[in-house]
Amino acid sequence: MAGTIEQIKSRLNIVDVVGSYIKLDRAGGNFKARCPFHNEKTPSFFVSPERDTFHCFGCSKGGDIITFVQEMEGIEFPDALRILAERAGVEIGYEDKTAKSEKGRLIAAVSAASLFYQEELAKNLSAKGYLRDRGLTDETIANWKIGFAPDSWRSLYSYLKAKRFTDDEIEKAGLSIKTDRGYYDRFRSRIMFPISNISGVTIAFTGRIFRLGEGTDKEEAKYVNSPQTLLYDKSRVLYGFDRARIAMREADACILVEGQVDLIMVHQAGNRNAVAVSGTALTEEHLVAIKRLASKLILAFDGDGAGFKAATRGINMALRLGFDVQLVGLPNQMDPADLILKDSNGWSSRIKEAKHIIDFYLDIIREKEKDPRKIILEVGKDVLPFIKSLPTKMEQALFVGKVSRLTNIPEVSVWNDLNKIDTPRSDGVAEATSLDPPVGKTKHRSEMIFEKLIGIIFWQIAHEKSQIDHECVSRKLEGILGEETSKIMRTNAELEKDKLIFEAEIAYAGDENIDKAVSTILLDLEEEILREKLGCAAMDLKELEALGRHDEVEKCLKVCQTISDKLTRVKQSKLK
Repeated sequence: MAGTIEQIKSRLNIVDVVGSYIKLDRAGGNFKARCPFHNEKTPSFFVSPERDTFHCFGCSKGGDIITFVQEMEGIEFPDALRILAERAGVEIGYEDKTAKSEKGRLIAAVSAASLFYQEELAKNLSAKGYLRDRGLTDETIANWKIGFAPDSWRSLYSYLKAKRFTDDEIEKAGLSIKTDRGYYDRFRSRIMFPISNISGVTIAFTGRIFRLGEGTDKEEAKYVNSPQTLLYDKSRVLYGFDRARIAMREADACILVEGQVDLIMVHQAGNRNAVAVSGTALTEEHLVAIKRLASKLILAFDGDGAGFKAATRGINMALRLGFDVQLVGLPNQMDPADLILKDSNGWSSRIKEAKHIIDFYLDIIREKEKDPRKIILEVGKDVLPFIKSLPTKMEQALFVGKVSRLTNIPEVSVWNDLNKIDTPRSDGVAEATSLDPPVGKTKHRSEMIFEKLIGIIFWQIAHEKSQIDHECVSRKLEGILGEETSKIMRTNAELEKDKLIFEAEIAYAGDENIDKAVSTILLDLEEEILREKLGCAAMDLKELEALGRHDEVEKCLKVCQTISDKLTRVKQSKLK
């Protein structure tokens, strides 16, 4: 086991692994980002390539690449190990406990179903012909693992039972439905699009109805998604996110489309930074996941506008989160897949010409309406709510000015109407910040100075070329704190070792005079300890004077004087 883990870690760089989930910025020898585990305004999440670890100073989560994947995916250690092993090309040589875990069994069932559907598509020339007619190449169909669910009540169920999956596992994976007459397949006569988690593991499906002839039940849903399962949370998963995240980070932009075929055609056209909502509402969780990688959100919804109107709540959330929300103008009755099939160059041009959503709306109103009263009504209904959702007054002021010029209404009147609009509290993200005061015991300044020092010591001990004399520093610490106190404080600091090392790296990485910094911190610590001792002695002196114990007052005065003299010498040393 230990050998397998080391082999995985030797092949995978933590910066690449973490960077495939969130956008990292260099910070000296480390990398920083907004923490993916809690909402914050100021980045407090750091990755150390030197030690192959991460740590967040806001929520205190930290660890190695395995811990990170566990936290991001919400999975157990064996499942995270398996994901990383596949990515590293390492074969796990021990009995795979993942296969025995509940999640592991469900993943295996969904994976087996995906293979079954792919084999069935290969047999169904009509279904494959439909996909080709939509513009998908055979290579794309295979790459996206598109399949077909036959028009049969129990074909998949029987297939999985032969693979030794239980009734309970097949149902919990969202692949079958239980009735009084037994189990039957959830998906029948549908083109199947596998949905993957952020690591590319298939966890669910979307099935598009596909029947020959005129016998299709009109009440039957055109698209059916897997239900909520232990693996699949539709409020968190975006179709194609696993394939798009690197391109999203590189472009600092995410193209958002509605359906599976739209998404696949957009990728086939070369825009690999695209994801799809896949028939679900755009949620806060979706937007937070995108925001970790990109600041621009480009909406490419069907030309009939229905999808766009349905996404209005999500768009307001995106604006409040600080996204630069842009809209691609598509021809009426055309979706991205149709446009790409008909005119791929036209699609590329429209992506480049995408406008900020408020500008887009203002242009439509300007072209469509000539009656000043109707212009004012349209602006009030469709534009002002978006302006209200902008996170800063400066951004709001920019568009208030544009509205004023379009409507010929003074800006003060526009502001009055804007201020009457309530901002829904539940739509936005209640962001915490790493500057929020910590909960718990308040540390003395001497403790904080000690932790700063011990962090440098921990860091340098692990460093091949340490710049400090550890024995000398330890002796000085014992001289300042006392041998017993020094050991106790050092033992306590071990509990926050990763955090303290990160702080030291962030502050001193690249510093060629760390030994001088340590000397200065030692003097700061000695000064603070002496201040604390002098304060305690002064309180003792007042108490003794109040009690009239004159003999002890004299002794206490001498103690105060001795501490004061030492404090003076330390201050003088700091000035040299």
